[in-house]
Amino acid sequence: MPWDSLAGALATACLGTFGRPVTVRCLDPDTGDYGPPQEIVAIFDRPPQAVEAGTSVPVSDSRPCLWLRLADCLVAPEAGDRIVLDDAAWTVAEAVPDGTGNARLYLHEM
Repeated sequence: MPWDSLAGALATACLGTFGRPVTVRCLDPDTGDYGPPQEIVAIFDRPPQAVEAGTSVPVSDSRPCLWLRLADCLVAPEAGDRIVLDDAAWTVAEAVPDGTGNARLYLHEM
């Protein structure tokens, strides 16, 4: 089985197991308005991230993110777009495509 097929099957299995419904609203840079809501399934995570605090004591924080398949979106999400997950509103701080048709969206809670 080709790599792309295996990666697609893995993405489908992961989204089916860990995915949650989210609403994405993309910002139109020309008008400043948000487009219609897109309902997709994505995986929400809060991985730990080391923070340089300038001390000898290790400090960490979390960086909330969504993992999604770009094919599930009408428009690929970008920084500034809005996400609603479990009634909590988030802004996309950074969108990082992985080159295989998926992306990780780093979020900032509104």
